[in-house]
Amino acid sequence: MKLGYTSDFDETEHYNTKIYESALESLTKEDSDNKILKELNEHFEEAN
Repeated sequence: MKLGYTSDFDETEHYNTKIYESALESLTKEDSDNKILKELNEHFEEAN
């Protein structure tokens, strides 16, 4: 990300997706047929 006031900075190393992943897994277990949750799982798998 280039903001113009700092040198190159990789913000992705500071992302913590474990909380999101845990919540998504929990919701999916409760409602495994949910179309939106399926799409979110697919997106998460592609992005990580």
